[in-house]
Amino acid sequence: MSWKHPSNTLSDQQLFRDEIVYSGSMVWIGTFNCHCSHNMFGGVHCFPGHHLIVFPRTTVKLTMQGKGAILGSLNSVIFYNHNTIYKRQQINDEWDLCDYFQFSHALLFEILSIYDPKALNRISKPFPFTHTYLTRLNYLRQRQLIQAIFKTSKSNKLQIDETAIFLLESLLHDSFTARGIKPIAKKKTSKAHRQIAFDVQALLATRFDEQLSLKQIADELFVSPYHLSRVFRQQTGWTIHHFLEQIRLRHAYERLGDYKNNLIQLALEVGYSTHSHFSNAFHRNFGFAPSTKYSQTSFEG
Repeated sequence: MSWKHPSNTLSDQQLFRDEIVYSGSMVWIGTFNCHCSHNMFGGVHCFPGHHLIVFPRTTVKLTMQGKGAILGSLNSVIFYNHNTIYKRQQINDEWDLCDYFQFSHALLFEILSIYDPKALNRISKPFPFTHTYLTRLNYLRQRQLIQAIFKTSKSNKLQIDETAIFLLESLLHDSFTARGIKPIAKKKTSKAHRQIAFDVQALLATRFDEQLSLKQIADELFVSPYHLSRVFRQQTGWTIHHFLEQIRLRHAYERLGDYKNNLIQLALEVGYSTHSHFSNAFHRNFGFAPSTKYSQTSFEG
C-alpha cells in the first residue's frame, strides 16, 4: 500500500517535516516525513553531524557514497555515520517516512566496543555497515516505543531511555552477528554484578517517589547507564523501570485504606506525576482500579 496524499493541496511544511519527539540525556528520537515532490526528496544530500539509526516506514532506494544502493523498507534499519553523503530515489511510495534515533557518543561507543574494539579509532565513522535486516522483535520494540512517546507522559525518561538502550544493544548484536562477528568475551564478575543489582534495589526501595533518570541512578552508583541497565536485567530478569513501578504500585496498595478519599495525593506520594497515569498503571497491574473499595476486591488463589 502506497502512502498517497494530494500533494497539490499540502503546504511546504506539510510536505516536509523533521521533528524531535523525545530529548533525553543519552537518547534523542525524531520523526521525518518528506514527499517526493519536495526538493529535499531527490538530489544528493549530506547527513547532518550526528550518527543516526533510522527506521524506514516506507520504501525508498538509498545510494550511499562509496557503498552502493540499498533498499530502505520496513524490513530494514539504516545506519548513518556523521556526514554520510547519500541519494534518495522513489520506488513506489510518494513519501519517505521514517523514525530516527541518536545516542550519546559515550553510550554508542561503549556498546560498539563489545564487538569492535577499534570503533573508538573511527569517531566520525563508528558504523562499519550501512544497514541490517530488522527482526520482528526489534521492529515491534521500535514501533511500540514511538507509540508510547506519543500516548504517554514523556516525563518517564527512565522507561524511554532504558527501552531505547535495549533496542540499540539488540540492533548492534544482530548487525555484527549477522556478519559473523561475536561479542568479545569478558571476565565474569558475578560478585560485582550482584552488588550493582543490590545497590539499585536498595536505592529504589528508599527513593521510589523521586523522578530518577537512568543516568542519575548510574552516576550515584559510579557505573555507566548501559552497564547498569544490562547488569540489572541479567541479575534480576527485570528492567529497572519495571522494578521501580512494582515498588510504587505495591506501596500504593499498602496505603489504599488510608488514602481512599485522596488518591491524587497517594499517586504523588508514590512517585506518579498524574492521577490518571497512576490509576491506569494500578489497574493494569492488579486488575482493578485503586478507587475500588478494598472490601469489594476478591481474592483468587
